Amino acid sequence: IAGEAEARLANEADEEKSAFYEAIAVTYRAIIKYTERLADKAHGVGSKNSLFAEKNLRAIAKGAPQTLAEAMQLYFIYYTVQHHAEGALLRSLGSLDLLLYRFYESDKASGVTDSEIRELIKYFLFKWSSMRATANIPFDFSDEPNELSYLILEEYIKLDVYDPKIHIKVSDKTPRKFIRMALDSIRKGRNSFVFVGEKTVRASLEKIGVESSDSKNYALVGCYEPCIAGCELPCTVNGKIPLPVAIEFALNDVKEGKASAPETYEDFYLLVTEHVSHLIDVCCTEISTIEHKYPSFMQAPALSGSYSSCMKNAKDVYAGGAKYNSSSVNVYGIASYVDSMLAVKRAVFDDKMIDFN
Repeated sequence: IAGEAEARLANEADEEKSAFYEAIAVTYRAIIKYTERLADKAHGVGSKNSLFAEKNLRAIAKGAPQTLAEAMQLYFIYYTVQHHAEGALLRSLGSLDLLLYRFYESDKASGVTDSEIRELIKYFLFKWSSMRATANIPFDFSDEPNELSYLILEEYIKLDVYDPKIHIKVSDKTPRKFIRMALDSIRKGRNSFVFVGEKTVRASLEKIGVESSDSKNYALVGCYEPCIAGCELPCTVNGKIPLPVAIEFALNDVKEGKASAPETYEDFYLLVTEHVSHLIDVCCTEISTIEHKYPSFMQAPALSGSYSSCMKNAKDVYAGGAKYNSSSVNVYGIASYVDSMLAVKRAVFDDKMIDFN
């Protein structure tokens, strides 16, 4: 990525685009330097495990990972840079079983034993759990599990941890055996699983304009919003609408004489709905205002460098560089909203225990 940015920079005359490529090159050279410093630190410890870590760190400082351990190590390097240095929160590790499968096959071909691979998987998962920062750093299983899928799930269940969370994509192709393994784990109290309807998610993505070839490569982030890995900037939870507040506003309107006391529950429901609509309008206006200012204060070279569309267009991911740019409005307090509406319905309109006065 650093090399590509430097090559593009050398042939770029546009000042703004040059600044983008320079930022990418500087950032990724810094990541390499950071990785080398970690390797030096590991060498200084001198234990068997630290020397193993040093070997992996030296390798990924020089080039793409070739082994399962190197690929796993790169996950933590990128997480640290993205989360702690750049400040853009990572919210998914993607489909681990697909992303790591070629490294798993490479290790097996080179003679790495099953027990060694299982030990590595166990340490990888436990490391995320021990960091206490992974409640929103889940990973996915593909809807067509492979050998590695079963190994990861088996070791996760043995660990009995609640982080990282697991999303299981379910389709007609998902083996019943795999689903039963997860269900058995849930029965035993190890239940950090979310089952995702593959067909439904892909249909919803394609309905809003995502190409079919891209919709397959989705991951869940935030509060289970699907986004396209490597192609989409998913700005999740940018707006929050607390539904019970709409009821409070409606009641205050009647109390303050801004609205007549509803004669039927249907009238009250319509009054509340007007306030819900108002909250939505205010929320969307605020989101639009903020997001249009992203390019001026939300540069993310580490994240942008991993998007081929950003590199091609010389645009930061927060400046429209991603292929898909999404936002979201989250509605809160649905259960409290329903309880409150039913309480008003019963107390005021059905049993007539009280009135609006």
